[in-house]
Amino acid sequence: MIVQLARRTYFVIAVVIIIVAALAAYFGLVLSSSPSSQQAVLSNVLSDPAADVGNNPLFFDVVSAQAIRSGTNLSFSATVSGEIPESPASFVAFGWFITSGVTSIDRPIIVLTFDPSVGQWVASVFEGRPPSESTTGLSFTMEGSVVTVTVPLEALGNPQNLTWHVVTRSRPFGIMIPLIDRAPDSGEATWPSP
Repeated sequence: MIVQLARRTYFVIAVVIIIVAALAAYFGLVLSSSPSSQQAVLSNVLSDPAADVGNNPLFFDVVSAQAIRSGTNLSFSATVSGEIPESPASFVAFGWFITSGVTSIDRPIIVLTFDPSVGQWVASVFEGRPPSESTTGLSFTMEGSVVTVTVPLEALGNPQNLTWHVVTRSRPFGIMIPLIDRAPDSGEATWPSP
């Protein structure tokens, strides 16, 4: 009787050990595949008042913007009050100005422009103000009222953090050419979020 009880006890302990090991393996697998354990996605989101662009089209009116890291890329986006046309009738530009945190490149500007004389949207990184060099052919998307430009972190000198703001313009970038909207209205956004 005692031997039989001991065998049953050992059997129950073995089953419990197997169940605990299986659960540990399952939850370890789930935890290791969760987004938090993959390469971090770092985000900074800002909002901006709507309807502050006067009589300009609503696609110049930035209401929110963000910078998100995914792998080795940093994506800058802006959401505007109106749908962004695929072929605007006049010049349109979105510009994300990096104001600090980049040491190996002179104050880069990520720019997405549409020039009717060219007839297509072009995404570039410009170095310096006024720009002295540029890298064109960046990937970008436009979906309704959201525009996003993706930049390899390497093209920005692999920064660990930076400050930035976004502007919209109806004419090419230049020192004395006024912008239509700026987000945030004053100060800078930070990436990653503090």
